[in-house]
Amino acid sequence: MSADGAAGGSSRQAVVAGLVCYILWGAIPVLFIVIGRAGASPWEILGQRAMGSAPWAALLVFAAGQGGQVAAAFRRPKTLMLLALSAAFIGSGWAVYVWSVNNGRNLEASLG
Repeated sequence: MSADGAAGGSSRQAVVAGLVCYILWGAIPVLFIVIGRAGASPWEILGQRAMGSAPWAALLVFAAGQGGQVAAAFRRPKTLMLLALSAAFIGSGWAVYVWSVNNGRNLEASLG
């Protein structure tokens, strides 16, 4: 196959991947609304996301053979503190987003 054919297949995969990402990103607020209407608070939804994503993240880290780097980060207090701070910022951002979606502020949440 020529270089043009390979590039065409690669760009087609990129378009499909992009479309799937946009569809998933558009469906996430719907999921949050459904879970919120079932009685879960925004903090519960955020906790559910964290508990669900942590095992997947660990699996990907170890599958990529990067477990040593994670262990090294835990041995450095400054690095660990910065990671904890960034996790707090990311978590608070997600908490505001989930709260906004569950309170009918989808447009504001998407623009914010």
